[in-house]
Amino acid sequence: MEFSGVSLDALAEGSLADCVLEWDLPLPVAVDDTVHQATLSCLLTLGRRLPGSAAARADLGLTLHFGGAVYTSGRPGCDLEAGLAQIRRQLPAGALFSDERLGLGRPV
Repeated sequence: MEFSGVSLDALAEGSLADCVLEWDLPLPVAVDDTVHQATLSCLLTLGRRLPGSAAARADLGLTLHFGGAVYTSGRPGCDLEAGLAQIRRQLPAGALFSDERLGLGRPV
C-alpha cells in the first residue's frame, strides 16, 4: 500500500481496518541556526469497520523525542497536521521543524 499526504483518512477508508501501525521518522529540529536530530514516533490505530460503515475509526498519536525531552500530540484522533501543531506549541521558543527554516512552516 502506498500513501502520501497529511490526512490519514484515506487509510481508514481503504482496505486497512482493525490494526495498529507504529513507525518512527527522523524529524530534524532547528534551534538558533543549529539543526538537531529528533525522532517522531507515530502510532495509528484503525478500528474495526462496522457493517455499513465506509471507514474504520482512526486514532493517531504522535510523540517527538528531542533534546532529552518528550513532546506529545496529547490527544488521539487528531490528524497529522493538528498533531504536529500541538507538538510545535510545546517546543522551546525559537525551535523550528527543519522544513520551517525554508519558509514551509511557522516558528514556535
